[in-house]
Amino acid sequence: FPSHDMYALDVVSGQIPSCKYTIKSCERYLNDFTKATSAGWKFDYKDAQYVIDWIRQYTRHTKGKFKGKNFDLLPWQQFVVWNKFGWKNADGSRRFTSSYIEIPKKNGKTTFASAIMLYMLIGDAEDSPEVYCAATHRDQAKIAFDEASRMAMESPQIKKLTKQVRNNIACPANYGKMVPLSSEANSSDGLNVSCGVIDEYHAHKTSEVYDIVKSGTIARLNPMFLTITTSWFNLGGTSKKL
Repeated sequence: FPSHDMYALDVVSGQIPSCKYTIKSCERYLNDFTKATSAGWKFDYKDAQYVIDWIRQYTRHTKGKFKGKNFDLLPWQQFVVWNKFGWKNADGSRRFTSSYIEIPKKNGKTTFASAIMLYMLIGDAEDSPEVYCAATHRDQAKIAFDEASRMAMESPQIKKLTKQVRNNIACPANYGKMVPLSSEANSSDGLNVSCGVIDEYHAHKTSEVYDIVKSGTIARLNPMFLTITTSWFNLGGTSKKL
């Protein structure tokens, strides 16, 4: 089995302690291979591994004892990437364009989201990519954006390909851009989103920002929409942290 299949098997068998939703996700992944042909799906192992390798090669940690070292995705992070970028429809488009990730604090959420955003800005072969990190308030939206900015500066390869001006990371070679976005902004309409990351969704009192970014992906064939949040008691809105 590929290592990612082993991760799924270990979760399902209980070798890796996991919540019921993670177990169900791994069960779905394993079961989908038995019905992929009839459902019109295929798994592109090459593309899935390419994204994992791209992140490992070109992105780096920016803080603490790992600062400057290449970002090697944790097993759960690899499994997310493996699913999102590996599963394809019959026409080659991504099967999964939207996902929800909820994890406890200090498990690499921001670093992971930042690496995905940089890949979608530079490595995804999308024309004029528009990458948005969105939250209810600009300060929150800038947390992942600022991490992506530092990652870009830490990587010699990414630094050469990007230009940073205030709250904008531009990639001139493909006319791409990455910007933070919040409900406080007045320019949220008319977005053409290739990648949208909704950060700390538990803190969103309404779906305003979510809906704006999600609707902005309609014009893209292979958008990436990622909702990522810290684990809280109340999955429907604000509450006390776990």
